[in-house]
Amino acid sequence: MKRIKVRFLFLAVVLVLSSCSASSQMSAKTLNLMANITAAPLTDAAVTDEFITASADMSLELFKNALDREKNSLISPTSVLLALAMTANGADGETLAQMEATLGGLSIDKLNEYLYAYVKGLSNEEKAKLAIANSIWIKDDDNFKVLDSFLQTNANYYGAAAYKADFSDLKTVDDINNWIKANTMNMVDDVLDQIPSDAVMYLVNAVAFDAEWKYQFNAKLNSEQTFTTYSGEEKPVEFMHNEDGNYLISGEKVTGVVRYYKGDKYKFVALMPDESIDLYDYINSLDGVTFVSIVKNVSTSATLNIPKFETTYTNELSDELKAMGMTDAFDVEKADLSKITGENNLYIGRVLHKAYIRVDEKGTKAGAATAVEILCKGIPQVISLNRPFVYAIVDSETNLPIFIGTQIDFE
Repeated sequence: MKRIKVRFLFLAVVLVLSSCSASSQMSAKTLNLMANITAAPLTDAAVTDEFITASADMSLELFKNALDREKNSLISPTSVLLALAMTANGADGETLAQMEATLGGLSIDKLNEYLYAYVKGLSNEEKAKLAIANSIWIKDDDNFKVLDSFLQTNANYYGAAAYKADFSDLKTVDDINNWIKANTMNMVDDVLDQIPSDAVMYLVNAVAFDAEWKYQFNAKLNSEQTFTTYSGEEKPVEFMHNEDGNYLISGEKVTGVVRYYKGDKYKFVALMPDESIDLYDYINSLDGVTFVSIVKNVSTSATLNIPKFETTYTNELSDELKAMGMTDAFDVEKADLSKITGENNLYIGRVLHKAYIRVDEKGTKAGAATAVEILCKGIPQVISLNRPFVYAIVDSETNLPIFIGTQIDFE
């Protein structure tokens, strides 16, 4: 019996920006900043092979770099691409060049046009829903100004709404989390635990998928079968069984299946390498063109046994993106995100990711969130000696302590 290991890709993305300015008086009211910004009408660009190849290569490269050999992995290249493309509209110089290379090698102007056309062309039907939404949350601080050109571009190509809010108010955390939850069909919540005192912006991308199988599984045919884990352990798992609507993928060193969701606009793909081939070696052998070719190469129908599964995944993706060549954006000295504020004062700190998926007899639900934390250059770190500490008076030549002591209390 062939055992199928599946990874499915969906998520939402949050970008966090931190301030260079001192705190100022902020309003508790959330304001709509798009009142004076209207998305310009755009001419639809065709979704060409150039875009498909670039996006597929980026997707596979990100997936390979994000793999975890100790647990199930789950990412959404589409969401990461959308979020980082919005961010790249604020980048310049070598930082922009590296981001463009990491996102598939297209210029940001081309990528904006392609992503606009791609998202606009995605189907969203009653039995196969795919929802994508973007928003920008800006700290209500007179000392932090976002360029209208940055907001306009993200409104034009990504339909991003923009809000000004009191980041010192815990309700703003709830507002952002509730926005994410609502735009991921209640599948993703509590993405943001707190807003740091120096945060000034969140760019949030949400992607959610909820679709029914074209041919649903009959729960009465479910049975307990053995699933062999990557480590070789055999575990009893509930498998689903179906003879309808399964199309065999038969490629070099791999067997797989394609199953359509209702409406045929979306499909589920599972690839299982031959037993003699390590799963991760196989994944690392793939590139975007190869993956797309394999998925297209379906043949005869097949009977499918697949385990029901539900996965929640978390990861911090900055190392993965650096490995893909996007290094300067994380470098306090080299980062150039000057097209966000007009000043060269921001860089990326962390890229936090959380994702969820459930596959059962009826269909598939998936959602996720990613937080890209952007910090400000030149802010001195505040050290508050507000707990017991050791102190010393040190000879600078030898670094020997002339006096050394502890301060643990005050009389």
